[in-house]
Amino acid sequence: MVYVNKQRLFLFMAFFCQLILAGNAYGVTGYDFLLKSTDCKISRVTFSNLRAEVHTRKADDLTLVCNRRNGKIFCYAKYKNGTEDQVFENTIFFDNPPFLAFGDPKGSDYAWVNTNEQAGAYHSRMLAESGMAVKVCKFIYLTN
Repeated sequence: MVYVNKQRLFLFMAFFCQLILAGNAYGVTGYDFLLKSTDCKISRVTFSNLRAEVHTRKADDLTLVCNRRNGKIFCYAKYKNGTEDQVFENTIFFDNPPFLAFGDPKGSDYAWVNTNEQAGAYHSRMLAESGMAVKVCKFIYLTN
């Protein structure tokens, strides 16, 4: 006999319903797919003090709103506070269902999606004279 925690099942169903309505909740229309983050972290290190530890903290969650056009993927990031990034063009590195990998042609942003599992991961690198940072997120993959 399988034991089901009713509270966890309810929370999962509520979260799943929220994700199904994610496009409407964020005022997003006309997309091929969304990548909705469930957990994001950012790690940074400074070059001035090489003995300093790597600092890791929770990062802002985001939703990547994406469209496929002419063998490329165009996305913009939408944040919980309502702000949006400009649309950025991505190169498709790997497209063999159920796997899809795409990112910035320079390699600073990269996403990997398993459409069968409706899950993905994303990372973004930031470089500066004083150090570098990496943002990593887990995503749920949603289609329109």
